[in-house]
Amino acid sequence: MYAFLEAAVEEDVDQMSELSHSHNPLDPAAWVEDGWEFRGGGDEEEIEEIEAEVIDSDATVTDLFELEGAEFWFEKEELAETLDDADMAMVEITAEDPTEDDMVWMLATEDGEWRYLFAASVDDTPDDPEEAFEEPIEDEDDDVVVEIDWEYDSPTSDVPQAAVVLTDERGIDANRIEIESTIEGASSGAFDRDDDEFTATWEDITLFVPYHTDGDQIVVTAIDEEENESTVVHREHYVP
Repeated sequence: MYAFLEAAVEEDVDQMSELSHSHNPLDPAAWVEDGWEFRGGGDEEEIEEIEAEVIDSDATVTDLFELEGAEFWFEKEELAETLDDADMAMVEITAEDPTEDDMVWMLATEDGEWRYLFAASVDDTPDDPEEAFEEPIEDEDDDVVVEIDWEYDSPTSDVPQAAVVLTDERGIDANRIEIESTIEGASSGAFDRDDDEFTATWEDITLFVPYHTDGDQIVVTAIDEEENESTVVHREHYVP
């Protein structure tokens, strides 16, 4: 587990992939191969402050599907068949930094070795989601956000998702856009890139993010990495 974290700090995606289960949907090496950018975080001192505790040494696929986001990334019957002969364990990861969410990691054996399969934040969804809401912010000039469609019907997933439609003509200096659903704890994003390997822009695309059907808010942040500045340009509530 600590080897995986150290590889993440060093942005060693090959080592992270080596320590991942073949069914890890967020294998960084695979995503980088598809043109995405991996950004590590933290340092070795922060890793030393992390505590890990095995909370279930005999976990199951059913336990995995109790974690946030699992339904979005996995098909339960298919995964159960794949992991039929595997051992599974749940590990709670706690950081001393109060701004960092506690996490639950799901590990599974593959070829006789423990591998990283999936992780999710500890579910601390409030009984009343609106208690976590902040004041709405509207991108009145469509500098980044044109609209959010809360009734988007995904053709590939039964998980409720909102479609965040981004402008085709930016009105703000930003090379990266990040969106987050506060209650569900899901996120997505897009960025500018133009080099010999890959060309991309965040303009004129639609991003999709799962949201909590009992109430949620989506926060859209524009980031100028060159100036190290970020601005919340849109914050919209969903109330059923």
